[in-house]
Amino acid sequence: MLTAANSRAVRRHEVVLLLLLVISGAYFHGGGASNQNVRFDAMVAAVEGEGFRIDRFLRGPGGVLTEPPPTGGNTVDWSFSPPDGVIQPEPGSDLVAGHYYANKAPGTILIGSAVYAVVRGIWGAFGAVVPSPVATELQLYLVNLLLSVVPVALAGLALRRMALILGASQLRASTLALLLVLATPFLPYQTQLWGHPTAASFATLGLAAALNLDRRSAFLCGFSVGMALLCDYLAVLWVLLLGIWWAWKRPRLLAVFFLGGALPALAFFAYHQACFGSSLALATDTTNEVFIDDDHALGVLGVPQPERVAALLLSRYRGLPVQVPLLLLTPVGLGYWRWRRRPHREIACLILAGIGIYLLANAAFNGWHGGSSAVARYQILALPLWVLALVAVPWRGAWRLVTAMLAFFSIANMLVLTAVGPLTPEWYGASPQWWNPSWTPPAEFVAGITPAEEAHPFARPNLFYDPVYGWSWRELIHGRVAAEAMGPYMPLEIGGAEYWHPTNAGLLLGLNGAFSLFPLLLLILIGGIWLLRSARDLDIRQKVP
Repeated sequence: MLTAANSRAVRRHEVVLLLLLVISGAYFHGGGASNQNVRFDAMVAAVEGEGFRIDRFLRGPGGVLTEPPPTGGNTVDWSFSPPDGVIQPEPGSDLVAGHYYANKAPGTILIGSAVYAVVRGIWGAFGAVVPSPVATELQLYLVNLLLSVVPVALAGLALRRMALILGASQLRASTLALLLVLATPFLPYQTQLWGHPTAASFATLGLAAALNLDRRSAFLCGFSVGMALLCDYLAVLWVLLLGIWWAWKRPRLLAVFFLGGALPALAFFAYHQACFGSSLALATDTTNEVFIDDDHALGVLGVPQPERVAALLLSRYRGLPVQVPLLLLTPVGLGYWRWRRRPHREIACLILAGIGIYLLANAAFNGWHGGSSAVARYQILALPLWVLALVAVPWRGAWRLVTAMLAFFSIANMLVLTAVGPLTPEWYGASPQWWNPSWTPPAEFVAGITPAEEAHPFARPNLFYDPVYGWSWRELIHGRVAAEAMGPYMPLEIGGAEYWHPTNAGLLLGLNGAFSLFPLLLLILIGGIWLLRSARDLDIRQKVP
């Protein structure tokens, strides 16, 4: 146990850790595309008094708005409610006016609307009343900073505290916190407003609370996973997972757990009632038809496909441990937890169950691949479980060397992916010729694909598709990062800004290409060394070997 005198050193250590994690995410402005645009559309509409209706962002040529599908706009991620409504019902007719909404879980939109209102208010207080493209994009960057970057940093801190509860040393706990944020898709995906990092961060806070098994922790756990569900529909699996946990470990506190989730639940039901006419309706119920398969439950869920599970684990297209080699040690950690009779074996069961259900749920989803994403982004919700299992991996001898090497390659992949951008254009990402800056698929590779299939967001040519090692590393090697790599694929069309301008602090300082990462690498090196030495000092005070 640390003495009261040493508690100040722990607080100082955690403050530096939190700052390093926030700065690492804030260093990048990832811009966005359809997924991000629809969330920001709804925020802007809400702040400007239009409810959450995004009609004006979907107008086609001449400013004309049509019934689904719209003929223009900055997003394809829309829902139309009511489904039998019309844009302009004739006076006296029985037809109901329909409107477009975001087809996303409401958490980032609700929280973001409040944050955006504050940011715009502060902006106006300094006299910047007339919106400009630069001001609009900077405001949206600040919104994402508070909605994605800060929660992810807090998730890293929560993971550190969980590791300590599970018997890790200060050094190992802080290392795992750094790796969660810097060596996994948390890093690139927090630079754009997706919802997954925010939901996963709330879920991590809920898991940390669940380890304490008292009344206050049950309430906080329920609130946290409720917020996760509010931000991402797929977080319902976290509610199920931790609900079973409380029913198993402390059944008397199960009611407190659900009470904690009452406020997020009320917000969830109120939003869906207001936008879709029923508190039990989901934004996906009336979504763009290109995302729907009629033979799937809710239009999107089928039977888990074994080949998809294999792809999520083993392929260079979407294999999480392939793109994040550090996660190859997760089974090792679970094995040591099980066979060496380590304390807290029930946590290993929880981790294994969580990883398993997220793989199966992802494999059952018709859009399992996540579109033009570089990684299996729906697995971001399970990342805290993958990393927490590393608590049990031996940190001595060859194991320490292997862990360091896998961590190094994982951090490198994620930094490259963040610098270039977590979105990848599918045709170019297919290149096996990473050394060739202008390679595009030969015509015979794409022969036989109809225009409709090519336009469909789920169409997949039979290509060797390698978004990390093929696309992102190639772009970095040839000096193309941020806007130079992805700018043409990122229409914005909000507040007079026609395109996103993804960038990073190094580029703004005048550094180009891969050199733009140098200030961040230097900061991570200095901050990381200080943190690890500080953690080691804390271990010495505790007499931890």
